[in-house]
Amino acid sequence: MNNFIILLTHRCNYRCPHCYDIEKDNLCDDKTILNDTKKILKGLKRLGVRDVEFSGGECTLFKYLEDVLKFAKKLKFKTSIFSNGWTDLSKYQDYVDKINLSIDGNEATHNKIRGNENAFKNVIANIKNFYKSKIPINIQCTINKNNIRNLNFIDEVVEVINTEKDSIVLEAMVSTLSPKANNLLLDDSENCKLYNYALELLEKKNYHLNISTNLFNINSDFKLNVNKTNMPVFIDVPNKKYYLDLNLSSYVLNTKKIETEAIFKEVEKAVTIFNARNYNGTLNIENILIDILKNRSH
Repeated sequence: MNNFIILLTHRCNYRCPHCYDIEKDNLCDDKTILNDTKKILKGLKRLGVRDVEFSGGECTLFKYLEDVLKFAKKLKFKTSIFSNGWTDLSKYQDYVDKINLSIDGNEATHNKIRGNENAFKNVIANIKNFYKSKIPINIQCTINKNNIRNLNFIDEVVEVINTEKDSIVLEAMVSTLSPKANNLLLDDSENCKLYNYALELLEKKNYHLNISTNLFNINSDFKLNVNKTNMPVFIDVPNKKYYLDLNLSSYVLNTKKIETEAIFKEVEKAVTIFNARNYNGTLNIENILIDILKNRSH
């Protein structure tokens, strides 16, 4: 298992209605978060973990993001950040191996969701800045009822990415931790519409396209013809918790004695349970969750 996402802050300059993190606060100051993150990175390094992603909230609002990235590179990690692209990210290009950006509609829709009239312009500027670089960009589009009726915006995004190195993830919103966002969840017919649209896109242009849900990363890269199941571990440093998945139970993280071994074993067990099931090409999210919860020891 090598899919660890470290949450550095819950602060964000946007208030997207579909966001799982919309109502959380940091329980620690940034200096404490920096020190705890360094301990966690050392522990993950001992376990042989190679890749870490730094996220939030909006990770660029974390005061010591550059320090964390430098420390991770010193430990020889492959690093990535997940950002809404509100600011120039080129300052981090010497310390990251991948950039993850979110776009959730055409200019009008994206700006409305973000609550900022410059949001779309800023994220597109970042994509263009990295177009000629060797650093791959992963663009994540959370598809929900706010944008399912106008999926053509993805065609516009394709025009500004480097199809040799960059990729797009179409993430179907099928679950939420925020009751306020329940009305945004996709139903079965909308999920079918999304999948069919993805197939249409592939006929137009051959590029790295992934389809997933916001519960599990069940990714299908159609360009490489690779299917991959990831169950990421979210380490919530500001609130001293970790999550096997955002929709499952959280565990208190003892930052004095970082329990990275326990985290790693928990993930491996859950992945084994998940991969042992034969879903015959279909995915019943509810049953998978029940299976994992039944087989988990506390």
